[in-house]
Amino acid sequence: MVGKQILGVCVCLFVAFGLGTVALGQGEVLGTARRADIAILPHRAPDEAKIITSIPRYELKSIEIDDLEKLPAPAVRLDFGAAEFSKVELPAEAMQILQHHWVAALKFFYSDAFDVPKRIQESIDRDNAWLMFCESTNLKLRSVKVQAPLGLRSLSNSEAENLWATINRIAADVVRQIKEKHRSMAKLKTVQFTKVS
Repeated sequence: MVGKQILGVCVCLFVAFGLGTVALGQGEVLGTARRADIAILPHRAPDEAKIITSIPRYELKSIEIDDLEKLPAPAVRLDFGAAEFSKVELPAEAMQILQHHWVAALKFFYSDAFDVPKRIQESIDRDNAWLMFCESTNLKLRSVKVQAPLGLRSLSNSEAENLWATINRIAADVVRQIKEKHRSMAKLKTVQFTKVS
């Protein structure tokens, strides 16, 4: 009887110790996986640029899309951090791509604000078309060459995304301000827009 009790205690200890070891082993593996995840996160390259924008003061006499399309795109430059590369102008090719994207962004956000879809599928289709357009802009921008501190190179994916996303944010804010003014004024005369931070 005593022998069975000792055997039972030994089995319990063995099982408990074994489970503890398995749990510790899994924790170590999970810990390693977490460290590996952190190690493979993308990091910013030393010569990757930040985006600098200069937003003009926009004045409109109407809220018609035709007038909106005439607004100049914000001036966008690259800042590589180094003194001689702190404000690098984008090549003309990139500026043309961004001007085209600016007009399309104004149209998209204007349509979203003033021409609300009547069915969910229309909204989904509109959003999908806009996402595809943004991806197309991204691919075009990535083919543009810029002078960086380490030499001439293509825009990175991150830089390209930041460029068109900045244009989107400013276009959305312009349309938002128009909508607010439209609501508060029965007759819109001249609307002055503040800078977006």
